[in-house]
Order: sequence, then structure tokens, then C-alpha cells
Amino acid sequence: MNRLVERFADIFLNIAHTGDQRTLILQMFVYISLFFTLLTIPFIELLRRELERRKVEINLGRRG
Repeated sequence: MNRLVERFADIFLNIAHTGDQRTLILQMFVYISLFFTLLTIPFIELLRRELERRKVEINLGRRG
């Protein structure tokens, strides 16, 4: 794990420009979270299209 953190400290994604191991690990978790969040976008779009195709309406409290 130390090697991974040390390598991360040397790449452009280290926006804090720090060598503090805790900060580097936190940045890594933020990037991992971003990656998996971005992976969900196509699935949400596919779900929206399928619900439209089946004419399923979901009301989350919007009035109108």
C-alpha cells in the first residue's frame, strides 16, 4: 500500500501537492468514488428509458 500511495504522490492527480500519507489516501478515495459515480450514469439513463418505454411514472413529491 505504501508504494501505491508514494506513486500517487508523484502524479498530476495529487492536487493537494502534499506528501502527507493520510491526505493522499483521502484523495485516492475521492477519485475512486468519482469513478464509480460516473459509472452509474449510463445505468441511470438506461433505467429512465426503460421506465419510459413501459410507461411507468415515478412521482417523488413533485406537484403539478
